[in-house]
Amino acid sequence: FAAMAIHLVVAVAGLGAGDTKYGVGEKLGYAAQAPHEMAMLSVVIAAAAVAMSQRVSVRAGLFTIAVLPALLTGVLSALLSVQLILLLMVIESRPDRRSLAVVGIALVLALAGGAGAVSTERLSETFRSGATAETASSSRTMIWGVALDLWSDSGLPGWFFGAGLRSVPEAELFELGVPYIGHSDVIEVGVQIGGIALLAWLLLWIALFRAGLRAMLLVPVVVYAVVNGAIGYVAPLTLALVFAAACSRDGPAPRESQSA
Repeated sequence: FAAMAIHLVVAVAGLGAGDTKYGVGEKLGYAAQAPHEMAMLSVVIAAAAVAMSQRVSVRAGLFTIAVLPALLTGVLSALLSVQLILLLMVIESRPDRRSLAVVGIALVLALAGGAGAVSTERLSETFRSGATAETASSSRTMIWGVALDLWSDSGLPGWFFGAGLRSVPEAELFELGVPYIGHSDVIEVGVQIGGIALLAWLLLWIALFRAGLRAMLLVPVVVYAVVNGAIGYVAPLTLALVFAAACSRDGPAPRESQSA
């Protein structure tokens, strides 16, 4: 949280880079080359803030410190993650006044910090040319379509074992003129290394949820895994797994006393 606070000060003060990725007034600070990774890292820490304390002031304050840098990047995956975290928090609390207070305080502070303007402009920029699946997904449907066509044309061996590493960027370069990555772990794993690898990837996720880890901390990873890709973001991915284990509600089973 100290690191997030420092980055927030840097971004709000206008130091480093800003308004360079999407041109919507976003503030990236010193993370100009890694806006998506920075946004995911911030949202993971924000989720930890919600899970680590029951005090409204602590939760709202730490959540805001962590989530503001994510929203100021203008990354839509981060915005979706924040909405799901707050929704899950309210559902888990069923809802109580403390959780609603956290949501209210966080929204006020986010708007005051300029995140509301960046998010609004980013959404407006996304839908400016018309509300279509293409604009709403920031061209992801087109990217995914090229990748799925590659997988479909690879035949039976490709369906099971993939079309090969780096095959998605190569196909995107050929079809679209830009070597896009898959922008989804499902696409990256399934298309490039096949259905067997995708099944293993799904089993890993099932194991994580069955292990009793705190679901709140896995929300940002799930969102990024599906709509942006999370495997390549090693630091926030590792931090999310560590925090999810640390914030787990299930402690070690008590030992039964043995009678003499």
